[in-house]
Order: sequence, then structure tokens, then C-alpha cells
Amino acid sequence: MVHIIIVSHSKKLATAIVEFALEMKDDSPFTVRAVSGIDSDESAMGSDPIKILESINELFDGDGILLLGDIGSSIMNIEIAIEMLPKAMQNKVKLVDAPLVEGALAAVSFNSNGVSLEQLILETEGSRNIPKF
Repeated sequence: MVHIIIVSHSKKLATAIVEFALEMKDDSPFTVRAVSGIDSDESAMGSDPIKILESINELFDGDGILLLGDIGSSIMNIEIAIEMLPKAMQNKVKLVDAPLVEGALAAVSFNSNGVSLEQLILETEGSRNIPKF
């Protein structure tokens, strides 16, 4: 099962996106987790590659992890966390280039038993092309 991690500078934003996306979740046993904050202060704005790495390690079960980030240093910190993983895990932990909200909704609604990480990446990145009007 592919797990999903939402990384944002803001805990409130990340948590709200997870709550919203979970409205689209079926009964498939995957986790959608919000990660934000720096050091031990989750209320502080920012992101921390160590927190991201810890979440990846906690959730990793061999099928894969898909990560979405908001802007700037969150993307950089996701990339740093992935680089800190053993090479064998790096192939199964992917940052996707998708809008945060639309990407999270697409990832959660498409993710189900048997969906590969590659299929989920394609579907999530496809959310870039969804017109707003």
C-alpha cells in the first residue's frame, strides 16, 4: 500500500489538507500524514528534513511513499530527506510535482489496493492539468 505524506510550512495547512483529502479515501489501509514545523516545535512555520525522514521511516512498508510539498524549502527538505534514505528505499519514495491541494485529493482518491507507486505518481501529477473553470 502506498502511503502519502503532505509537507507544509504550516501545520494548520497540512492538517487541513489531510482532513479534506481523507473525505475522498475509501477503506484501503493506507496512511495520509501531515508533516510540518521545525525541531520539536510543530507550531513554528517551516519544515524539517529530519521530521520528514522520520515519517518516511515510520510509514515505509516496501510498497512506496508519495510526498507532496507546498513551496520552496519544503520541497528542498523533502529532497534532502529522500537523499538520506538507503538507495534501495529511494526508488520507492517519491516527491511528486503537483499542486498541493489538487494533488492530495487525486492521490487519496486514486490510491487503493494494488495501485503501484508509478500509477499513483502519474495520476497525482495529472492533477496539474485540471482546469478550475
